[in-house]
Amino acid sequence: MSKPYARLDKNQAAVLFVDHQTGLLSLVRDIDPDKFQNNVLALADLAQYFKLPTS
Repeated sequence: MSKPYARLDKNQAAVLFVDHQTGLLSLVRDIDPDKFQNNVLALADLAQYFKLPTS
């Protein structure tokens, strides 16, 4: 039996970022490195906008 849907609460959530150094960006093959970097920056901006804890 599945649990009913419960909306995510920002007090019970965190955004964890992997160390995105230049070396990692050059190893990514399934997405354009510029698009990958933009996606990471957008995620950081969203975390800041919603005041989510980050680490």
